[in-house]
Amino acid sequence: MTRYPDLCYDSMSSIINRTVLKSTPGPIFSTSLQVAIDELENIITISIPRALSFATKNSSVRSRLLECLARVQDSSSSLNKSLGTLRVDADVGLLTYEEMDNMNVWTRAARSNASKCFLALKEIDDVVEEGEEKRRVEEVKFGVEKANKYMTNSIWLLQSRDTILFDFYNPFF
Repeated sequence: MTRYPDLCYDSMSSIINRTVLKSTPGPIFSTSLQVAIDELENIITISIPRALSFATKNSSVRSRLLECLARVQDSSSSLNKSLGTLRVDADVGLLTYEEMDNMNVWTRAARSNASKCFLALKEIDDVVEEGEEKRRVEEVKFGVEKANKYMTNSIWLLQSRDTILFDFYNPFF
């Protein structure tokens, strides 16, 4: 049901409480958002600051990293809005269509911001110095790409909510 099923399974299987999952499908949705948030927070708190510490000579590299930081922070904020909606009404089946639409909008906005960050970093590929600076920028790009895949999976799961709920509550059809 997702664009990246292996990544979805691997990222969520170690987090989801299988006992709780037997009684409610809600953790599928909240966990998919949480793994994306966790990846973004890692980029915000570790990867970008580390890359900035090596990007001392080139102002365009620093500028793109700072732009990326702002976009990733916006992405995290948007995903937290979506996750907050799930926590307010833990039964995903009771969410209104308006709430689901909002979650989709916020999650898509988060992915869009992260994609713009990734593109900004690709634009500086030619000017990033070889060595540690390049490795750190590549680390940020890798994390952003991974977060984008997590967000894509979240979007697919949100769009498949009705099917997931039907399959969960009617397992023998």
